[in-house]
Amino acid sequence: MKQCIVVEDDPFWAGEIRRMLEGEAIEVLCASTGLQALELAAAHPAAAIILDIILPDIDGLKVLEQLQPRACPVLAITSGGRMGPDFYLRLASQFGARSGLAKPFTDQQLLKSWRSIH
Repeated sequence: MKQCIVVEDDPFWAGEIRRMLEGEAIEVLCASTGLQALELAAAHPAAAIILDIILPDIDGLKVLEQLQPRACPVLAITSGGRMGPDFYLRLASQFGARSGLAKPFTDQQLLKSWRSIH
């Protein structure tokens, strides 16, 4: 079974992403902060990481920067914050994210993006 680390501080979105992935027989590990994400990634090599860019402790870009040596594919997600989603998703791409998705998104959009990073 493939495993995915989902890094999302919003309980609604964390639950929705979990539901979408588990429906595709993907095991999901969740983190709600950047530090938790780094700990999970070190302890559990995953097929991919879905990473919210705006997090309560360290931002997703710093997490991406620290994850790069692992070469684990990352799908960046964001609702945009102050600068809008396109700005943050472009930055995430420059930091190594393989794909990006603006919230809100559908099941089909998430699953298509998930498949594209493998």
